[in-house]
Amino acid sequence: MRRIILFGGSFDPIHNGHIDMAKRAKEAVNADEVIFILAKNPRWKSPTSDVQARLDMLRLAVQKVNGFSISLYEVDSDAETNYSIDTALHFREIYPNAELFTLIGFDEVALFPKWKEAEKLAATVHILAYGRPGYPLDKEVVSKYQMTLVEGPVSDAASNQIRELKQAKTPIEVLDYIAQNGLYYMKTIRRYINGRRLEHSLSVARLAYAIAEHNGMDTGRAYIAGILHDIGKEESHAEKMELLKAYYPNPEELPTFSFHQFAGALIAEKEFGITDAEIIDAIRYHATGKANMLPLGMIIYAADKIEPTRGFDSKDLIEGCLADYKQGFINVLQANRDFLIGKKKDIYNPLTQACMAMYLGEKK
Repeated sequence: MRRIILFGGSFDPIHNGHIDMAKRAKEAVNADEVIFILAKNPRWKSPTSDVQARLDMLRLAVQKVNGFSISLYEVDSDAETNYSIDTALHFREIYPNAELFTLIGFDEVALFPKWKEAEKLAATVHILAYGRPGYPLDKEVVSKYQMTLVEGPVSDAASNQIRELKQAKTPIEVLDYIAQNGLYYMKTIRRYINGRRLEHSLSVARLAYAIAEHNGMDTGRAYIAGILHDIGKEESHAEKMELLKAYYPNPEELPTFSFHQFAGALIAEKEFGITDAEIIDAIRYHATGKANMLPLGMIIYAADKIEPTRGFDSKDLIEGCLADYKQGFINVLQANRDFLIGKKKDIYNPLTQACMAMYLGEKK
């Protein structure tokens, strides 16, 4: 008998937690297919993006996953509100001989008795309940509606956190779509940088994501640090100096090209609410480097120097970072040192000297 899981949601936007949840549920009940059903008019939510944008992002996220598909049943519906019972009956009619499941999170279990015709819904499809962080399980509801609990990794990914750039836990194709269409956090970013500067920042973010992915590291944190690394670039000199003093006691020791990294770190904290210390540190020292670079700092330093829109052949340096981010960083640091000396640029500020002394073995 064919087994099909129905997975509905507003997906504003879809994130890695949704995808992992669907994969685990499919495996748990040995389902043949997971059908994602985009809610055009969700009952208890007001989506930030229009239905077409959410659908586009959903397609980008699931198109390469075997056994995943998308239904436009609710998108094409003229109903003011899409109720799960109507959707379930629709699929029961289409698949009269299949075993149907509906996948929900623990946060939805407690609300389930309030769903329209909840008992009829539970009799039409089997309810799968998957754990979510911070939500206790209502065992009475589970028992009453004969729900099946699905165990698996619990992700803290959340659509609202992605919309605010507190997280970037979604496939790179979705992040690209958000950037290209100016959704969510992009409206704020564009208040600070635009044009060539924004193009560069997005390229750094994509490369940082790839380096992190190839090295088994957190891709979302790398993307956030990358997209925000130059967020202070267009601030005035006076504003940069003021922000610099909050971090560095002797600003006269540093070249003016480095001021924006300190400004950017404060903007990331105050404007975007970034509290991750390693993301802030990566932004704060991406231009100069420093001694004792953190892993994310190495990735952002390297990505900033070698991203593809820089206009030189950086293929070998990029491949080196993908293979081993730390050795790749050292290779980029050496190449950048040689380039700056050749152009008679500054490498003698305290931060850069300390970085090169530690990783290239040079005397301060």
